[in-house]
Amino acid sequence: MLFDLGDDSRSERPAKPAQSTPPSPASIRCKPVNRDVVELRVFDLDALIEEDHPARALVNFIATLDLTPFEQDIKAFEGRAGQAPFSPAVLIALWLQACCDGVGSARELSRRCEHHPVYRWLCGDDPINYHTLSDFRVKGREALDHLFVDVLGVLHHQGLIRLERVMHDGTKIRAVASPGSFHREKTIEESYQEAEEQVKAMGDPEKDSPNERALRRAEERARRLAEAGEILRQQQANKKTDEERAEVRVSTTEPEARVMKLPDHSFGPAYNGQITTDAAHGIIVGVDVTQQGSDFEQLTPALETVKERFGEMPGQAVVDGGYISRGNIVGLSGRTDLIGPAEVLDKDAKERRRRSGIADEFSHELFVYDRTTNTFLCPAGCRLQQVRKRPGTGKIDHEYAAKAADCGSCEHRAKCCPKTSPRRVIRIEEDEAVVRFREKMKGEELKAIYKTRAQIAEFPNCWLKQKFGLRRFHVRGLAKVGMEMKWHVIAYNVQQWIRLVWRQSAGELAA
Repeated sequence: MLFDLGDDSRSERPAKPAQSTPPSPASIRCKPVNRDVVELRVFDLDALIEEDHPARALVNFIATLDLTPFEQDIKAFEGRAGQAPFSPAVLIALWLQACCDGVGSARELSRRCEHHPVYRWLCGDDPINYHTLSDFRVKGREALDHLFVDVLGVLHHQGLIRLERVMHDGTKIRAVASPGSFHREKTIEESYQEAEEQVKAMGDPEKDSPNERALRRAEERARRLAEAGEILRQQQANKKTDEERAEVRVSTTEPEARVMKLPDHSFGPAYNGQITTDAAHGIIVGVDVTQQGSDFEQLTPALETVKERFGEMPGQAVVDGGYISRGNIVGLSGRTDLIGPAEVLDKDAKERRRRSGIADEFSHELFVYDRTTNTFLCPAGCRLQQVRKRPGTGKIDHEYAAKAADCGSCEHRAKCCPKTSPRRVIRIEEDEAVVRFREKMKGEELKAIYKTRAQIAEFPNCWLKQKFGLRRFHVRGLAKVGMEMKWHVIAYNVQQWIRLVWRQSAGELAA
């Protein structure tokens, strides 16, 4: 069907805009790029970075330090033949800057010395081989310790460290190993024999040939397997039964790493980094790396190290529940004011009750203790007599048990002692230092101090992992891992000095 709209309707339609003619390709003109240009330019190395760049502050700070321990192995002297090595001050500046930028590879650092403006400025536009950088990072452990203490001395002199209150915390950092690299004794022994046979089969290849490099890799693999076997046997010696010894596993690529629970609640090969932070300005005054997954054994050695460095024990030590144990409370009593959650001392008893299947209405807190008869009265009216006394660290355990006949005929047995009969309870006689600690932590003032722990103690952990990218170590072995951790801590402390002192001084001069 057709509709005639008439001439009027057609006249009311909007007129179509006139279409512009697209330009022809010949009319487009862009600026050409000539990548074959060769020209001579005046190069100003100092102009690569701006005047207020933190790298300048880093170099100035290193110039104030005593680098004599790093110079002990230098064999080039004035008036004697031989190539001069790179200055330790330059290598230290490069690695500290690399830590700040999240660069953990010596090869990447070497590339940046050729192309990145900051690193070109730091090394004087003189590229450095990655072997030199890699060797410098993991050698001279005593020299690195001296550097760490020297940095702390400068910060302490400038009033950034007070030791009135410190916060101690731990953080798990992944190792250079995968969970699949952990094997039992049989697999490790077979792999070691295979590696030894491969080394023997290669013979004595020519120097600097591909076969020689392959031989070195094979020898390194055999060495790690031998080390893994030795560590595995050491761990087996600490086990009690043959079944436990058969289940021991060790990584063949990183034998000294241990499987730990990580911050994301997964399990994997890692090391446990321990950090002590001064509460005044967030300066790290102590650092260590351990293979132990638990924390409570690390507190006292960490505070002892701080005392050795500064000549005094911190006035207060604030820690989380992972460090609160009766042994630490008693050991540190009278030496420092330990602050932490006291309720964690009772978590073992609650966990034992949960595993035993005891109902809440028959919890040990509801058993009434009669001091005159030294007995307990259970909620059902049965009396428990003392059967054992076990001395422990910071406490004495007094164990009480009901009569087997009473529990056997009790109608509440399914709720009171479903797995073990007769019912037993433990009365803990705590050391006076533990009693004082419990009473002290009831005060609101100390509770308020403990609430500040996270923002101070966990701040360095966040900085190291989030800003520096230290979520996985780049070297292998406990000694080298400890040195890499210390490099990052030194870089962190220097960054705090730049933030708290250098930038403020630069701002005052600009004003």
